[in-house]
Amino acid sequence: MVSSTSEVVRREGLSTQSLDRLLNPSSIAVIGASSKRQAWGNNVLNNLEGFDGDIVAVHPSASELEGYPTVRSVSDLNGRCDVAFVAVPKHALIDTVIELDAAGIPAAIVVTGGLDPHLSAQFKAVLRQVEIVVMGPNCMGFIDFHRNTRLFPGSIGDVSRGDVGLVAQSGSAAIALMNNTDFGISTVVTSGNEWSMTTADYLSWFAVEPNTRVIGLVLESVQDPQGLLSSIRQCWSAGKDVVLLKVGRSEQGAESTIAHTGAMLTDSAAADAFFARNGIVSVFDYDELTAALTILRSGRRFLARGDLAIAGISGGQTGLAADLADRHEVRLAPLELDTEAAIQSLLDGHNVVNPLDVGAVPGLNGDKYRTAVTLLAEDSTVAALFLVQDAQETLAMGPEHTYNRVIAPGMISIAETSRIPIVVVSSTSARIHPLFVEQLAGADLPTLASPRPSVLGRRSRAQFSVTRRSQSMSRLSAFRRRG
Repeated sequence: MVSSTSEVVRREGLSTQSLDRLLNPSSIAVIGASSKRQAWGNNVLNNLEGFDGDIVAVHPSASELEGYPTVRSVSDLNGRCDVAFVAVPKHALIDTVIELDAAGIPAAIVVTGGLDPHLSAQFKAVLRQVEIVVMGPNCMGFIDFHRNTRLFPGSIGDVSRGDVGLVAQSGSAAIALMNNTDFGISTVVTSGNEWSMTTADYLSWFAVEPNTRVIGLVLESVQDPQGLLSSIRQCWSAGKDVVLLKVGRSEQGAESTIAHTGAMLTDSAAADAFFARNGIVSVFDYDELTAALTILRSGRRFLARGDLAIAGISGGQTGLAADLADRHEVRLAPLELDTEAAIQSLLDGHNVVNPLDVGAVPGLNGDKYRTAVTLLAEDSTVAALFLVQDAQETLAMGPEHTYNRVIAPGMISIAETSRIPIVVVSSTSARIHPLFVEQLAGADLPTLASPRPSVLGRRSRAQFSVTRRSQSMSRLSAFRRRG
């Protein structure tokens, strides 16, 4: 079940200042770099190139490491840093954290993992006594792409700077997500075991962080459900949506997460019920998480009422999208009679259904495409519109291709005036053609590969809208009764 009994050993008295000094530092210490080999500490020093602040390494003998000055011991830091990155052997971990606390360092990132039960208990006891707050242990730190704060020991690919925040207990999950998305990332946090700082704490920071519009979570446990809910509501109040992927749902998956982070075993059905009851968008895999984040970061909000409309230039493609919608219980909008009649006139009397095969429009051109799709978007029963389109990277595309002359300009024109979110959906999961990305850049048109995750992303958002509206109506009714 979802338990309120937490593995977190200290959160009381956590100040906003401590949280900001951890995630928005102006000065950094790195402990665990080597003068003889390429250790994780060295990787972090190299990744920090471009950081606009002070950096110092701790080493007993080297005068500099990777071009940065050093001090001989942790005590020599003497409060001069906001955060320390700690990559030391297990036997040195507890003394290092105690020394950092004594030196007045307010926050630490501890990547050291693999602690046995005895050492784990000792470290938790220390965390109860010290003032320093800790990310981890057993994490990979964090990356703020806007501020060039890359306190992360792994390789960082060509990740674009953007408005999506990520919190993942698993470092590999964070790597997979930030290197396989088309949207840009603001900050990615790997939280590890969460023995001091939790996902709820990081969400509280994201709620006021100016570069983030939507946040994705990958959790192996829900250790403090009420704290998590409170922080998610902070994000909602700030106009920011949150999408959650809970892993370890199967018995084998749960055992794996326990082995990784020492997470409590929680009942997935109870967790799902908790998420649904509180309007938390919960997804089931990375593809669905990416789709939901892509849709949610659209500038237009999804309506609480209304269903999905689908349009494309191929009956086979739109039919597949409709099948997926039916399989995953996403309702297709029953179009108004006036909408059907107007579109039917474009189709020379052919039957009009949702999903709409725009390719059946005789003599299809830009004006006819825009007219047909705009009629769908303006129908009062429609809350979201999917435009299904072949967009694979392998397509032979040229200036005279129908997409360049008709489809893309039409999509952009419709998006400029639409009251509802419009999502461009490629017909397969293959990488999207760079021409599509280039032409739609700057338009408020989320573009997704494959109908399945797109439909699931829409389902998650629809469930969120209905639950949030239901909660709002319940609170209004209670208020009226009190009045």
